[in-house]
Formats: sequence, C-alpha cells, structure tokens
Amino acid sequence: AAALQERLGKQPRLFLLAVMMLGLLLSAAISNVTAPVLLLAVVQPLLQELPSDSRFSRALLLGLAFSCNLGGMITPIASPQNAIALVALQQVVGADVSFGRWTSVAGPVALVGTLGVWLLLLLLLRPDDCAVLPRVACGVTPLTRTKKFSLGAVAVAVLLWGTLSWPPLKQTFGDPAVVGVGLMAAAFGSGFLNKDACGSGRKLLLFL
Repeated sequence: AAALQERLGKQPRLFLLAVMMLGLLLSAAISNVTAPVLLLAVVQPLLQELPSDSRFSRALLLGLAFSCNLGGMITPIASPQNAIALVALQQVVGADVSFGRWTSVAGPVALVGTLGVWLLLLLLLRPDDCAVLPRVACGVTPLTRTKKFSLGAVAVAVLLWGTLSWPPLKQTFGDPAVVGVGLMAAAFGSGFLNKDACGSGRKLLLFL
C-alpha cells in the first residue's frame, strides 16, 4: 500500500484501479479466497486512516471483492468451480481444455469485467471524498530465507499447474491437482508447516 501510495497518492481513482488489478492477478495465480485475505492486510492500514463513512473506503473494499471474484475465472486453479467445469467438459462434451486455452478465453473477459466494475464504482459511489490518500508508514522488512522459500514454492506450483495441464503430460502424470497434494506433503513432511500454522481465522483461509 505504501509503495502504491507513493506513486498514486494524489490519484485515488488510479490507486483503486491498481488495487483491483492486483487482486485480479493474485486471484488468478493463487486463488480467489486467499488473494482478498492477503490484499485486505495490505490496504487495512490505509483504511484505518480514512473516516468510517468514507465513500472511497467502500469503493476500495467492493473493488477488491469484485476483482478477486473475477480473477477466480482466469485460471483453472483459481477457483474450485473451474476444476468442476473442466471435469464436466471432459466427461460430458469430450473437450479437454488446457490451462493456456482456458486462460486465453477467461483472461480478457475478467479484465474487461474488472474495468467495468471500476467504472461503475466511480459512477455509483463517487469516491471523490478522498482527494489525497493519507500517508501510510511502512517499514522495510528483510526478505528472509523462509519468505524466499514460500515465494519459490508458489512460483513452482503455478508453473507445474500450467505445464501439467498440457494433454500429453496430463495423460502421463495425471490430474494437475497432484501438484497441490505434493506441495502440502512436502511442506508438512519437512516441518516447514505444522498444525499450529493452520489455526483459525485468517491463517486458516490462507492455508485453504
């Protein structure tokens, strides 16, 4: 939030659009459940500095919710409904839709939808009560070895999901969902994660 604020602090409308685009991309890469939880933690310091009846706050939260929902359409891994749709297409129609083909169709639709929601929020909520975003103090935290490992694991998982959905590889290795199972087995088997890491509330949502 602080990095976006430095660049778009005097342009709240573009800041809103930037957060929505970030939600769109994160939802496509991880999931439309985890992404809003992560981004809510990012924008929460900013929301705390705004008045409780701020129209910009409402627009920011609604924009985040809608963009993450739309981002859940972009990739087969972004939402469980997508996986169900893929299975139905294969069993009922006999169409084996690859990761790339799904994304090439759903991506533009989600992007146009997000831009449309942004315009509707500007039109209906008129979030002009915030001309300049309040300053948010943000300390620089080092990128530890654990954080690097987590980012690397997510990148590898997304790459494998996309690669293994290619029909020849899918026939050899099975459903790409095995990547998620393997990632969890490696994380818990190595001791990187334990049952305490999946306690309740936000941590549980992130785990899911």
